[in-house]
Amino acid sequence: MEINKLISVIVPCYNQVQYLNYTLQSVLNQTYTNWECIVVNDGSTDETEKIALEWTKKDPRFRYIQKTNGGQSTARNAGLQAAQGDFIQFLDGDDLIEPDKFAFQMQLAAEKQADIVVCGYDYLVDGATQTNAFSESAPDCSLNGLTYHWDLDFVILIHSPLISNVFLRKHQIRFQEGLPAKEDWLFWVQCALNGAKFSYHPDHLAHYRRHGSNMTMDNTHEITSNYEAAFVLYGWLDEAQKKAYRQQMPDTLLLKTLKYFGNVQNSTDYKLGNLLLKPYRFFRHDFLKK
Repeated sequence: MEINKLISVIVPCYNQVQYLNYTLQSVLNQTYTNWECIVVNDGSTDETEKIALEWTKKDPRFRYIQKTNGGQSTARNAGLQAAQGDFIQFLDGDDLIEPDKFAFQMQLAAEKQADIVVCGYDYLVDGATQTNAFSESAPDCSLNGLTYHWDLDFVILIHSPLISNVFLRKHQIRFQEGLPAKEDWLFWVQCALNGAKFSYHPDHLAHYRRHGSNMTMDNTHEITSNYEAAFVLYGWLDEAQKKAYRQQMPDTLLLKTLKYFGNVQNSTDYKLGNLLLKPYRFFRHDFLKK
């Protein structure tokens, strides 16, 4: 694989003008220079357009798209439609990436002939980095891992991977629109269903900025989206996969629900709920499935 391929950076924005300059600067700082950056303004009511247009004047590699508000998935899909690159980097308008991210991941993509290269990440809270346990080991990106262990044992932040656009176009993979959450999970599941080859770079090359507007989402949205997304996924499976899914997914959804009610995975509520579910799982698998 040729290393110097074009990377399309897709930056969906909705009223994040206070962070946008920092995000775009982290793109400009890349040591790998063959990229384009598409800022997708999803109907912002702040000065997102003004800031984005200033960046297009500063460097012609920055492009700007304006659309009516439709949600993050629609903005990412609009960016995918406009992308000219061989690889895709999603980067929300308040997050950051390290200067060597593209260089390291493109090198690994070439060495491993990978469709998707995932990297480690951390949180950025009030200017300080905080490590997340989910980012300390390679995620299980098999279909089984993504289906049953996502949000329990690992997650893949959307700006962590570098993704082959050739692969996405070949399999017509896009974000599921209309969900308040879990659209990223369904995106990775689609990749796994279509045989994507994943690779992993352990360095923390991506930073997820945590602030008021993304830390206060009502957990009921997450729980509802888990169930809605589960039904979407079910429709994609073949008959053998559906049988396994019917047996395992109810337990997984119960655990995820307990996690959100407990707020964090290591909370007492979560541990107690997990313990109480053991007899249920024993009964379910050893009796109900016979």
